[in-house]
This record gives sequence, structure tokens and C-alpha cells, in this order.
Amino acid sequence: MSISDDLGLGLRSSFSACRLARFDAHSAHEFKTSRTRARPSRTAGCATPANARAVSSHPQAKSCTAPPTSPLTSSPHDGLKIADDGVHITWAEPGGHRSHYPAEFLDRYSSPSKLHAFHRDVDPEQWDAARIASVPGLFLPYADIKSPAGLLAALTQLTRYGLLFLTGVPNVETSNEACELRTLAGTLGEIRTTFYGETWDVKNRQQPQHRLHQRQPRPPHGPPVLPAPAALPDPPLPPQPPSALRESHPADFATLATTPVAYHYINDGHHLHHAHPVIQLAPFSSPPGPAPIQFVNYSPPFQAPLAPDTPPAFYAAFARFAALLEAPEAKFEYLLREGDAVVFDNRRALHARTEFAERPGAEGGATNRWLKGCYLEADAVLDRGRTLREALEHK
Repeated sequence: MSISDDLGLGLRSSFSACRLARFDAHSAHEFKTSRTRARPSRTAGCATPANARAVSSHPQAKSCTAPPTSPLTSSPHDGLKIADDGVHITWAEPGGHRSHYPAEFLDRYSSPSKLHAFHRDVDPEQWDAARIASVPGLFLPYADIKSPAGLLAALTQLTRYGLLFLTGVPNVETSNEACELRTLAGTLGEIRTTFYGETWDVKNRQQPQHRLHQRQPRPPHGPPVLPAPAALPDPPLPPQPPSALRESHPADFATLATTPVAYHYINDGHHLHHAHPVIQLAPFSSPPGPAPIQFVNYSPPFQAPLAPDTPPAFYAAFARFAALLEAPEAKFEYLLREGDAVVFDNRRALHARTEFAERPGAEGGATNRWLKGCYLEADAVLDRGRTLREALEHK
């Protein structure tokens, strides 16, 4: 199972795509850490500076409203009261509209760290091949996610590292309507429909129309998709390819972060295209400092010709970055077995595979390599993790 697969041109950002091995895949899948950060939740509530309007984005949101452009009464003692239960404000307007901002609400939004704790978000961790191989939760039995605690362990692993393997997934039922992959996707989040459908099959074919079905090796890549919300900064961990480039060759990093690169998919009745930089920086940073790396948009199989005004410095910078991605220490390689599912954050961990061999003894025309895949909505995966954490904390 994976978090988002080869292509999302013109789509919102997906968190995962799912791949379930039906028959032994006699090729290895490689996952290359390329950076990343968790997407923060959008929050609702009141902004409450003087002379500002406090707003609620939902009728059930626990927040306070005030009339537009209503100043406090001229006397703070008449219009403002600070008490143990929070802040009470009487606005200077006919009728004297009153607002109450509970102490808990004010404390929650008083700092990024407190808001982060309230949302129960998981800080992502960078990794290399040695680090990810030693993570205890990288491989989990599929049966484990049937319990709330087991499901939370899987979601936490996925959010923290961007990579999760589930073993022992039933694969007898192969239809798109009844396959176990659909159940697995619904357990982790929500399926996203794309032009591939809700689920798709990747089979060995003699004359495939799409690269997915070819036996030749596929280079590391991710989907060229549209931007998503700003991301949280990485914790201080060993630098991975984008961060390493930023440290060793800052000019190259800046070039890749500012030069638009086009990606396209013109095939099988579809025509999609989009351009964005290889290294996509978050628009905001908290605390203030260098903009965090939000996404890596690296997908050579779908890269369109470069624009005529591409700066000459781009070519050397791109080659240097590609070399960092191919470094042995940046790769984690695993041979998928029948009944394995891999779930990965497709804008955090690039994925690739080696050339696969024909299954020994396979009859002519028989399928000897079969994966089923799907995409998951990112927000649904993160939402499920947050609500599970809250439920288990209060149990």
C-alpha cells in the first residue's frame, strides 16, 4: 500500500497510495528519503486583537464573535474583564455585544508548540537506509490494525517516517469492488478517485501502454502534484538529500527551489500538465528562519521538456541532486512478497523498483506479477490519527 503513486497532475495533494502484492514480485522496491514534514491542520477560532473582528468558521465551533470594526469601550474597566475563566469583552456598539474567550482557548493558541500539542500532530523524522531499517514499527501484521491501538501504531509510523509495510493482507478476492485493498484503504483513511479509478491493477504485460506495466527498472520518482498547506519544520536530524544540498551547495539548492519544472501526462485519453520547482519550500516558517522544505517534486518519468529560459545553473544543480538521491545510504530496498502491502507518503519518499524477473514455471500468458494500488486522501489519514490519539488518551 502506498500514499500517493506515480502521478497526481492537477490534483490536490494526496497522502498515500496503496499497493498490495498479489503474486510474488521478483523485483525490489526502493524507497528514498527526500525530506518532508507533516502538513499542519487548518484551525478554526477567533482572532482577538483590539479593533479586529473575531470570527467562527463553523456554527459548532467553540469560538466567539464580535461585530466588524467594533472597538473596546473607552474605559477598559467597563469593556474588558480578565478573570480566572478567561477574558470577557463588551464591545462599544448599540446593545453592547459581549464576547467571552475561555482561558483554555487563549492558552491553546498562545504558542505554536501548544497548538501543535492540541492537534496531536506527529513530528516527522528524516531517515536514511540504516535508520529506517532499525525502526520497530516499519513492518506490522495486517491483523494488528484491526484494533484501535494497532491502527494508531500504523498511522503514527506512517506519519512519522512516511513509510509502512503491512504483512499478511488477504489477496484471494481480486475485484476492484471487493478486494481487501479497499478495506485497508478505508481503515487508514479515504480513497481518492483519479483517472486510474479508485483502485488499479499493475500487471506484467507483453506490450504495456503505461510504464507501470513494464518489466524494466523504474527510476526514483514521486508525483508532480499541486501545492498543499504549509508544513512544520523538521527536527534536528541527519540531513537527507534536499537538506544536504542546502548545506553543501546553497546556490544549487536555491536554483532548484526557484526554477519551475513542467510535468505532464498525455496518454490514454488524458492530457494533464503542471509546473513547480523541484524543491518546494513552505510559504511560512515558525519560528522565523529559513523556509522549511515542504515537498520534493522529482518525477523524471513524467518530466516535460524544460522551458527555453531555464537557467544554465539548473542542469548542474539537478544532476547533483539526482546523485544524492541515488546514494546507497539514501535507499531502502525491499522485495515485496505475496500479501505484503506498502504504504508511503509519495511526496516525502520517492519510490523506484529494479527490473523484475519472470516467475519461474509461469504458463504462457499467465500473470506473474500483480500489484493492486490506490491513493488515499492525506487529510483523512492525518484526521484518523488525531482522533485515535485523543480517544485512546481519554480511555
